[in-house]
Amino acid sequence: MSSMKILLTICLFAVSFVLKAQENEYKIKLHSFNQTGYSNLISLIYRVSNANQVTFDNKDSVFLVKTNNILDKNVIMGKLQKNYFSVAYMYKVGETTNIFPVLQHSGDEFKDAQNYEQEKNKWVTEHPEEYKKMLQNSNNKN
Repeated sequence: MSSMKILLTICLFAVSFVLKAQENEYKIKLHSFNQTGYSNLISLIYRVSNANQVTFDNKDSVFLVKTNNILDKNVIMGKLQKNYFSVAYMYKVGETTNIFPVLQHSGDEFKDAQNYEQEKNKWVTEHPEEYKKMLQNSNNKN
């Protein structure tokens, strides 16, 4: 019987080690991003997420965070917000997301507004219940 306990303990340890060693990837999108604060923001993300790697994806304007930890999005977003970085969204890569679109700033305000309206209308059509909840929450705050 004691050999079964030892074997079970070894198996549990091995499974927990494999799960801990798995690298998780998160994407963080800010509402607005000023390149002058880039190094401070990267340092902050490393610090609050205990990341192995943090990079910026220029194409999607998101920070890619790789870590062996499972992050609590509310904690990370709260710490960034506390340091005056307004987070549009954060999610774990591979998870299904229903993220409301964010206005992208390319320098062409008219085109940016058009793109945003298209993305917003598409999202509202695909997620009517979530949009209804967003409106209700917005009205409750006022």
